[in-house]
Amino acid sequence: MSIYLSDGDEKQEQVASNLGWSQFGDWVETLDVKQHPAIVSLWEHGITEDVKSLTAQLEAAKQETSPSADVAGIIDGILSACAGAPMILITDGTQPEQSEGNDGTKSLTDEEIDAMTDDLGAADMEAAIAKRTPAMQALLRAKPE
Repeated sequence: MSIYLSDGDEKQEQVASNLGWSQFGDWVETLDVKQHPAIVSLWEHGITEDVKSLTAQLEAAKQETSPSADVAGIIDGILSACAGAPMILITDGTQPEQSEGNDGTKSLTDEEIDAMTDDLGAADMEAAIAKRTPAMQALLRAKPE
């Protein structure tokens, strides 16, 4: 699976693999929350309506910290997704009508679960899930019906 950013409407851009998003999160956790609250908020909550602050903080933090090439690429992808967007939302790339059941929950297919776990052992998968926001944790732990 991959991580996408949505503008809250129909525009979605792939910005990272699950592993890349985890690396991005590791980088975010090194930042000072007082200097980069919009970045930390996007990481922790999966959404921001303060796209202008997010863009400015990402550009500054990228220069200040010299992130890895992979994380720098993800930052560039986020900046691209921010262009003209009124808000930014982290998604799995599916449209809501495709991903939500009648009760509003997300069920993963066996193929999606296999794809997520193929590259990771059980312990690594749990560690990767633990770094996600509570909503993303529930999504990743969901079992297909």
